[in-house]
Amino acid sequence: MRRKVARVHAAARTGAGGMMCGSMSSVRRGLAALFLPRGYPASVSSDYAAYQACDTLQGLASYVAGSLSSRAILAGLGVGSATASAAGAVSVTLVRDAIGMAASVGCAALAPRSMEAFPQWWRLVADVLNDAALFAELLSALLDPIWFVWLVCGAALMRAVVGVAGGTSRAVFRAHQARNANLADVIAKDGSQETFVSLLGLLLGLLLAPVLDHASSAAWAVFAAATALHLAANWAAVSCLVLDSLNEQRMAALLAADTAPANDHLPSPAHLAATLPLSPWAAADVPFALGAPLSCLGPDGSCEIAACWDELGFIVDAHGHAALFAGVDATGSLLVKAAYFAAAAARDGRGAGDVGDHLWIAATQSRWCAFAAAAHRAGWDVDHRAALHLGTGPRVAFCQPLSTAATG
Repeated sequence: MRRKVARVHAAARTGAGGMMCGSMSSVRRGLAALFLPRGYPASVSSDYAAYQACDTLQGLASYVAGSLSSRAILAGLGVGSATASAAGAVSVTLVRDAIGMAASVGCAALAPRSMEAFPQWWRLVADVLNDAALFAELLSALLDPIWFVWLVCGAALMRAVVGVAGGTSRAVFRAHQARNANLADVIAKDGSQETFVSLLGLLLGLLLAPVLDHASSAAWAVFAAATALHLAANWAAVSCLVLDSLNEQRMAALLAADTAPANDHLPSPAHLAATLPLSPWAAADVPFALGAPLSCLGPDGSCEIAACWDELGFIVDAHGHAALFAGVDATGSLLVKAAYFAAAAARDGRGAGDVGDHLWIAATQSRWCAFAAAAHRAGWDVDHRAALHLGTGPRVAFCQPLSTAATG
């Protein structure tokens, strides 16, 4: 009898444990469906989990700091003051919003080309400016009211840059993370994660509000800690990204490795992500330039020269410049190939119009195929996505058939 009772108890414990494991598994599946892209982890890049964890941490820290600055803004607008007027508060708010909107349009028009090529750097710039804007808003409540307007308008200007730089870098990161034609799903789940982090930040702000209501020194201490955590988490987030698209800096590194003696392989995206600087101004000299003037055609601009290069869709000179033909789609693979040919022309001292163009093009085409295959093996995307900037120089246009040359 005792044995039967023991077996019954053991079976009950086993059943309860199985039900608990099943419940936990159902909870995990439910949370994954809410916050992770379908097919995770196979449908996203290998750095997705590390980046999103750091991004979640920085978002929570930024929300806490933002709740403190919002409190300062409300105090500056006169909340709780018997002498403040609603009209004055509305006027300051409208001026601040108008300046921010106008600055956003201007920043989008003047956005530098390096925003797409160096998204990690511009993400850090956006986060530093965002923290500076929060600091200005928090400081505004402590100064004379005349300074309040200047500080909140200055914060609006900084947030305009934050919106453009942060939005551009985030778009590049999402395109990098989506690996299964699931960009929309990655964006949607990223939005769900941001909403959840905002909710956590809201609850944390509600807990801190009574404690910090009358303790300005404590508020500044919490703001300093949240800002430090925000910046550290952002640095960790951009540092863990392993981008496999080629910008000028990474392309130059691959070209240097390709021409190095006794080197039979190209560096991987992970290797260059750990060694190359994030700043666009710290990049090494780039041996090519895309979007070149019409001098690439040579002094006479002859159609014989053009016909020699027509199949490639671009033409290069001995200075490493490349001009794309009009009507040719500037796809990622074409830009990478044009950059390779331009660097090869500069290295070999060859260019449009040189005797033996056909032979040099054929030899360079063979070397390009070997380079592209080695880049594929190393993990680089040379077919679809490239962050190589196509300059503002005019493209070269030709009549069909190639009997006359015109410029366009």
